[in-house]
Amino acid sequence: MKIINKRTGIDIMQCNDINLLRDILIDNITETIKLMEQYGFFLLECDRKKLPLITPEDWFKINK
Repeated sequence: MKIINKRTGIDIMQCNDINLLRDILIDNITETIKLMEQYGFFLLECDRKKLPLITPEDWFKINK
């Protein structure tokens, strides 16, 4: 089975470089936190404007 990192093109399952794997993990965590923060601010704006709240999946489709 292959799991390819989109940014680096590296097969994570075959990689033995711990530093590279750590960097990939940190990048993914940072990106996820930024997306969660953006979604949170979006929900706050929706609540202030009395708009219906949408699911993270729907927001991600719109925000993409």
